Amino acid sequence: MVSAVAANFIGLFIKTALRQKYSSYGASGALLSILAYIFNKFPNKQMKIFGSEDKVPFKKCFFLLLIVELIGIFLTVSGIVTAIDHPLHLGGLIFGFWFAIAGDALMRRWSDYVLENYRTHILKEPKESDNLLTKAADEIMKRIAI
Repeated sequence: MVSAVAANFIGLFIKTALRQKYSSYGASGALLSILAYIFNKFPNKQMKIFGSEDKVPFKKCFFLLLIVELIGIFLTVSGIVTAIDHPLHLGGLIFGFWFAIAGDALMRRWSDYVLENYRTHILKEPKESDNLLTKAADEIMKRIAI
């Protein structure tokens, strides 16, 4: 869901920058976002393209899609192609690439923050750092006693 919204917003931004007078929304940007995420998360995996017998690494598949969409944007700006929303597709590729590189870590930090606040404020459990300090203090007291 987030990839669809992000792809549509990035595509809308690109269309505005290119001074395009049409707008369209759909799921194709989200699908390309998911593909970009998979291609960048597992760059050494391979797949066959267009019935070819040779396998192509996912990293090359991502760059192939990127080149196709950049050519599509050029054709869109030229007025040759108007039925395909290449800026939306490029928006999906950009978001999927970003999420594979930085988004996972950001989401993980955010979910850790939410869980920590839930535990301390709702469940009234001590923070993990409090437990570490208590354990360290106990360890020091044991060493002093010996």
